[in-house]
Amino acid sequence: MLEKDFQKAVMQLANFRGWRVHHTRTVQVGKNHFTPVVGDRGFVDLVMVPPAYGCIFVELKTDRGRVSQHQVDWLDLLEKTGMEVHVWRPQNWDEITVRLASPPARFELPSTD
Repeated sequence: MLEKDFQKAVMQLANFRGWRVHHTRTVQVGKNHFTPVVGDRGFVDLVMVPPAYGCIFVELKTDRGRVSQHQVDWLDLLEKTGMEVHVWRPQNWDEITVRLASPPARFELPSTD
């Protein structure tokens, strides 16, 4: 499965389940691909927000695709700051469908009573 087809399937499932999804599309000029956005290289493919609360950051890869060091750096930093991150591949479809059907664990502040 091509990554663009996998991405389309994940985004359609997320939208069907009520999630909001952001993806910054690359453009192709000749043989080169560019992402016309200012920022550090390697940012995740999808930022996904469920209907109630929370946010997840997702890097998509084919079953054999390699996560670059720039992508690893972003994923590690996001995770260290408490964000939920995933690297999803077509072989993870069952896990993906479960995750997109479930709200994230909600953080509750301790009671002051």
